[in-house]
Amino acid sequence: MMMRVFLPFGASDSDIEEWIISEDKMFQDFPGRLIHKDESGTEWVSLYLYQENKLQPPNEEISVIGFPIGEQHIWASASMYIVSDKMEKLTEEELIDSGFIQSRSSYTRDCYSLFSREYAWSPGYKAEFVVPEEDDGRATIKAIPASVNVLWEEEFDASQEETTSFMIPAGSIIQEMKLYEKSVDGIYYYNGKIVACDLKVLGNERSELVIRRDILNQYMAKKKVKLFWCIEGEKQYFLGGHNQKWQRREGYFLYKSNEINGHMRIVDNI
Repeated sequence: MMMRVFLPFGASDSDIEEWIISEDKMFQDFPGRLIHKDESGTEWVSLYLYQENKLQPPNEEISVIGFPIGEQHIWASASMYIVSDKMEKLTEEELIDSGFIQSRSSYTRDCYSLFSREYAWSPGYKAEFVVPEEDDGRATIKAIPASVNVLWEEEFDASQEETTSFMIPAGSIIQEMKLYEKSVDGIYYYNGKIVACDLKVLGNERSELVIRRDILNQYMAKKKVKLFWCIEGEKQYFLGGHNQKWQRREGYFLYKSNEINGHMRIVDNI
């Protein structure tokens, strides 16, 4: 049976409650959504992605203070992390028990003070992007994001007239694999071929940072690290303003060079 993606406007409370907990292809697409294969058969791995589907009531003005009654959003984000300590093994159960998604460690970092081309080699890199010595006490697994958001805001001197933002690989990946940029910021090369980029730089509507799978596998082997994704998502039905009914999903997926293991599950809203 084909699932109904969105509810009709004016849905009843019971229909809304049933809808927010019902399955959706957005969440069922994991983990397959994390691997791409291009026309040549080369595989690419998502280090970070955000996707969203939404339905807006017709003839409703967009408000800066809320959402019209009946607007519906379904969204999911996936972020890969690098386990920086020397754990002998890492399991999905350990990740769930650690509460990693709710910890400060799971926040994707924004890079304001370093340029893309100096980022991985700058003395300021370690000051900003090493694993923090202290966290909020909830996460027991030390890990860093495999991606960083390079953010250049508009400047008072008009040298930058609008905000620029795109995702790049963690400095550890850039350094270890000796990745480099050419004329376009955010597109990384290895032996003369593109091996990593944020698809938004190439015209995608939303950010998705991908890296060639063989390069990622080489990085794992060289650094002897473990990799996993945190997946977060929600189904939201707005009741006007910021009032809404929603249901949250979370999942952990462990990456190995030839397989991905993990599950999505409904969790308590936070």
